[in-house]
Amino acid sequence: MGSRIRDKAEHLFEVFLEIAKPNGKDDVPIILQQYPPDYDDKEALMMIPRFAFPCAAEVSQVDHFTFVLTDLDSMFRFGYCRHTTGYQGCLCIISWLPWYEIFYKMLDLLAEIINRSENNHVTSFLHTAYTQEVPLPKIPVTIISNQDMFSFTAPDPNVLPRIPNNRNLTEYYNAVDPSNMMLIFASMLHERRIYMTSKKLSRLTSCIHAAETLLYPMHWQHLYIPVLPAHLIDYISAPMPYLIGIHSTLVERLKQNRVDVGDAVVVDLDANTVTTDYDDLGDLPEDVSSYLKRNLKTDVIKNSVMKTGDAISMAFLNALVRLI
Repeated sequence: MGSRIRDKAEHLFEVFLEIAKPNGKDDVPIILQQYPPDYDDKEALMMIPRFAFPCAAEVSQVDHFTFVLTDLDSMFRFGYCRHTTGYQGCLCIISWLPWYEIFYKMLDLLAEIINRSENNHVTSFLHTAYTQEVPLPKIPVTIISNQDMFSFTAPDPNVLPRIPNNRNLTEYYNAVDPSNMMLIFASMLHERRIYMTSKKLSRLTSCIHAAETLLYPMHWQHLYIPVLPAHLIDYISAPMPYLIGIHSTLVERLKQNRVDVGDAVVVDLDANTVTTDYDDLGDLPEDVSSYLKRNLKTDVIKNSVMKTGDAISMAFLNALVRLI
């Protein structure tokens, strides 16, 4: 179960897009600007706007979320999005790098540049960032363009995610209690059809990514869609293992259209519930399940999170070591 992250990326990002929000239910989002202008992956440029506006969701504040495009080699390409109230568009960065916090902060800076610029001109900063050499892990980088400065340190992929530094795991911890984390983990090990739902795109995609991360050193190899666009709603009936995020408004459409999801494991992130027909946790070896239950007790996790932040990641990693 190898990683689906590309080993080497030529640039920090592949393309930046500003996408206009569709006016009507059946309208397609339109690309307003892009950098670099000669980016010519036509298939991606057709797909990205629909993923940037996957459903008719209302935004009450700044909302960051991520979608994933899978290439022919089954490698992941990440789309980082920024929605905000009062702005009829989405800022989006496409990159091979799974650097969530870094690209969310970059999107915030780009939004600031656009807001203060008469011509929404961000080309200068984007050019500097695009031509910046991709740094090795743990190497600090500062990008300077005119009056704008952006600093970050390249993440180390071999370091377990920690709370609160890792936004995805923090969202997961806040939305899902440890007992339900164990159920989801066991369902993923049994390669079930799993879909998560929430009314917040940020919570939805963060929890999908966090659940996948807790399989480390293994990786989810099947259909993986952190946020499902409305036009792909039929994917939820796919007869193969999947891990899919679906906005709560689309769940209502599933019910109205009487779409059969069969034996899919359903995780409601807003209600903190897991609905499943299986006893996957009970089917794990007793020493593995007992270890998880012992080390993921609410009081134990709270104390450990306050001290090191990696208690959840370490508990699941040690469970996999016992299992293997």
